[in-house]
Amino acid sequence: ATLSKASSGSDAAEAELARKKAQDAAKKANEAAFKQRLEDEARARAKAAKLEKERLQKEKLAAEERARAEAAKRAEMERLEKERIKRERLLAQQRQKEAEARRLAEAKAAAERAEKARLEQEAREREEARKRAEEEARERERQRVLAKQREEEARRLAEIKAAKERADRERREREEQWRLAELRRKAEEERVRKAKEAEARRIE
Repeated sequence: ATLSKASSGSDAAEAELARKKAQDAAKKANEAAFKQRLEDEARARAKAAKLEKERLQKEKLAAEERARAEAAKRAEMERLEKERIKRERLLAQQRQKEAEARRLAEAKAAAERAEKARLEQEAREREEARKRAEEEARERERQRVLAKQREEEARRLAEIKAAKERADRERREREEQWRLAELRRKAEEERVRKAKEAEARRIE
């Protein structure tokens, strides 16, 4: 009976020991599990924090990228606007230069037309003056020829008159000579007759 009690006490102690060991083991297991859970939660929080940080970093990078893109877009738009304004200014300057060139060309053309008209007018005036001079020269030549013709006609008439006068004078001279010769012949006949009569009377 004593051995039986001793054995029962020993079993109880072992059972108690085993229970305590089991409790300790369970406690350690629980503690390990709790610790593991805490560590897992800590790692999960760390991972979540890392992911959040990465997300925020990505969002920040994306925001910065968007800002850079917006800035680049604005810069490009400003550049394009400046280029447009520059092109319009250059185009306006070009149009102004072209308008000025056209104005100068039109002014030059007008001046050339005026100069051409002046030269043509001067040429017409010179031609008219030349024609007038030629006409005046022809008129002077005609008057000179007419005057020469009149002089020649007057000289011819004078020569005809002089020839007629000479002919009349010569005719009168011939008539006078003939008359004188006739008088001399008649005087000679009268002398001969008288001489014959005188000779006849002397003979008688």
